[in-house]
Amino acid sequence: MGEALAKKSEDFVGRRSLERVEAKRPDRLQLVGLAADDPGTVLPVGAHVVADPKARLDSQGYVTSSCLSEALGRATALGLVQGGRSRHGESAAIYCNGRLWPAHIVSPQWYDPKGERLIA
Repeated sequence: MGEALAKKSEDFVGRRSLERVEAKRPDRLQLVGLAADDPGTVLPVGAHVVADPKARLDSQGYVTSSCLSEALGRATALGLVQGGRSRHGESAAIYCNGRLWPAHIVSPQWYDPKGERLIA
């Protein structure tokens, strides 16, 4: 939200929280898209995101929402991942109840990321 906040000169509710050192850490949990390698796989909500499938105890985040999108013709998911914005394109494994699903960290903008379908 750096660019949006830089343009706001007046005070607003929540500004103090966004300016804290913890909120500016590059390795904090950030919202990302999670794309399972199999487009039909709906990832389980609450599953952990791990970089190394063998080190399942090293959780780097979790799936916050997941569903099958008819508009995209595939399953989509969102998650909070440590340093997520800088990790787009990186492979990860999703771990839940002893199962692993291969996935990639992608942009959270799934549908019309360029705004080409927007008619205003």
